[in-house]
Amino acid sequence: MREVILIVCSYLLGCVPFGIMLVGLWRGIDIRQYGSRNIGATNVLRTVGPGAAAAVFSADVLKGLIPVLLAKYLFPEVAWIAVVCGMAAILGHSVSIFLGFHGGKGAATGLGVIIGLEPRVAGIAFGLWVLVVAVTRYVSAASIVASASIPILMWGLDAPLEYKLFSAAAAAFVIAKHRANIVRLARGKELRFGNKAAPNHSGTEGGDMLKGTKGDPLVALARETVEDYIRFGRIKPTPAPVPPELEMRAGAFVSLKKHGQLRGCIGTVEPSQPSLAAEIIQNAVSAAVRDPRFEPVTTDELGDLEITVDVLSPPQQVLSLAELDPKQYGVIVESGSKKGLLLPDLDGIEGVEDQVSIARRKAGIFDDEPLTLYRFEVRRHGG
Repeated sequence: MREVILIVCSYLLGCVPFGIMLVGLWRGIDIRQYGSRNIGATNVLRTVGPGAAAAVFSADVLKGLIPVLLAKYLFPEVAWIAVVCGMAAILGHSVSIFLGFHGGKGAATGLGVIIGLEPRVAGIAFGLWVLVVAVTRYVSAASIVASASIPILMWGLDAPLEYKLFSAAAAAFVIAKHRANIVRLARGKELRFGNKAAPNHSGTEGGDMLKGTKGDPLVALARETVEDYIRFGRIKPTPAPVPPELEMRAGAFVSLKKHGQLRGCIGTVEPSQPSLAAEIIQNAVSAAVRDPRFEPVTTDELGDLEITVDVLSPPQQVLSLAELDPKQYGVIVESGSKKGLLLPDLDGIEGVEDQVSIARRKAGIFDDEPLTLYRFEVRRHGG
């Protein structure tokens, strides 16, 4: 019975998401909304800085080390218990009950387990990891190489059979968790050590990597969508289940700015997707790569982008300019098959006539052509 309790406790300790907890305390952000969205030390380093990354790395290592040392102390003659406790800790980190059975990749926790089982192997593997990072500056490649070396070292140092079998299984598991990194390495799109997804705008360690996402799920979704598409060429799936604030159907515009200048803006006046979440995903990709006024956004620009999401109310037809207010309402102008739109509260719009004139020009509607006017309101997120 003691063995079962220790194994369960090892899993539960592994489940504790120290990356989320420590970064939350350190900077008040959810690390899963930033960078690669991984909870491990590498993403923390890029997003927050070396102090937080060192704390997360140490905590994740201890998650693997403590269960193994306890098992060896309580059951010194039974090697398999330490092995199973170590594997349970790695599984807890990677398949956490507290994170919907998601989690990290297990490299740091696995290192802690190996330190507890066979320190010589851990020292050599860690040295190999440092060497690969120094040469290639790819943390993921270093983790894969170091993991693959561990079973070889276990056999070479004639460790107990249980350790050899565990190391082979654990290495396969950790490498499998890096499969997305392997794809990015093959495509030349993997971030190197020392790269940040954004410069430090705050003057503090690391700086907030994503501007305007904190506390706003709409902007966070648009940001994640743009990053996924530009970095990896994939369209982010609609969240399942869809969060309550994103379940409604509505038109939405996604606007990208770089250093205060427009970099892309695409939207829909009326909903074309089954949910606001799907609408934002579609328009975020379009704003990043399909706005005909701009070249597609590049990876190097991601950290400089400011993103706003405007959710539109249903348009209402108006009969006179007196019913418009460029600060409160956006405007839609329509003449036959030609239609133009201008969002409300834009810089440089000096009055109703100016707003309508600019919308006319965008639609290619001449001054002598008949015009139908609509107004709409927006809820602006971000900016």
